[in-house]
Amino acid sequence: MRARLFALVTVLAAAAALPAQATASWLLTSGREVRGQLLGVDSGRVLLRVAQPDGQTKDEVIPLADFADHSAFRIKRATVPPDDVKARIELARFAADRGLLSAARQELRKARELAKNQEIAEDVLQDLRARAVAVLERALQQLMAEKRPSEAKSVLAQLMANFGDKMTEEQKQRLVTAVHGAGRTFAAGETVAEDAKAVAARQAKLKPIQDQIGRADQLQRQGLMDSKSYSRAYDNFQQAIRLYEGALVATSRLAAKEKDDTALTRTLGDMDAHTKENLATTHLNAASLKLANGQFRDAMAHANKVLADDPKNAQATALRARIEIASNDDGWGTGSYWRK
Repeated sequence: MRARLFALVTVLAAAAALPAQATASWLLTSGREVRGQLLGVDSGRVLLRVAQPDGQTKDEVIPLADFADHSAFRIKRATVPPDDVKARIELARFAADRGLLSAARQELRKARELAKNQEIAEDVLQDLRARAVAVLERALQQLMAEKRPSEAKSVLAQLMANFGDKMTEEQKQRLVTAVHGAGRTFAAGETVAEDAKAVAARQAKLKPIQDQIGRADQLQRQGLMDSKSYSRAYDNFQQAIRLYEGALVATSRLAAKEKDDTALTRTLGDMDAHTKENLATTHLNAASLKLANGQFRDAMAHANKVLADDPKNAQATALRARIEIASNDDGWGTGSYWRK
């Protein structure tokens, strides 16, 4: 009890120089979400005035290491003096080391404006690029090894959106194929007593939708590959989204029409699941591309479309947090600082 009280007093002393903070939500690595007011930070300890269910508040000391990356970044950002160039650069490094690319870019821009020295800023930019690429590549390898494809796709989208123009076509193709595969085919399905003619008739019904999904898959992968042309990459994502949305309508209609054909409806169920997953992935790819180019409102719109269909989508939630961090105190502007 005395140790906890001492920690509380120590952090409160550090809070004296911290400007008043609004109540906000903070995510811990355990998954717990804390809503409270940031009071101070000292020696890796964070003091929050946490809202309680009964309407009261309780001061709580939490190690900075226990916060999720985007929350830890927001906490550290609150402690940075607005006119301290070196502190801004260190904050940018902190963000880059955690894969928060757009946040790192924004802090670097602020440091540039303060320093008015492009030569120094370019040196720092190269360092941040190298750090961020290394972090994302390690994360991608780990996620693939752990068979976590949704998270791997999210990391790949960040890599391609921010650094794809610095990669060779062979490097990009290898990464995209490793994460997304070479494409998906769907068997028409058959029952034991069916003849080849019945199976062929079922396949004929499925083929137009299969072709539409296959084309959308191809456009999604091409959008990731087109890193050197922002407009072409985004156009590919948009075309893929329209094709996926059309395929969902088509599978629903065919399933209703052929509801007594269990083999066909089973295949349609597989196609529907694949299409929904890849529609969400394409929205997140488009959001990452918009975020990398500083178009925060458009990036948020794509992330919100995913969350509208799947409110618990972890990748969309994390991406929305990155967008909020990048856009904070900067309005809804445009401009990319990684790709210069």
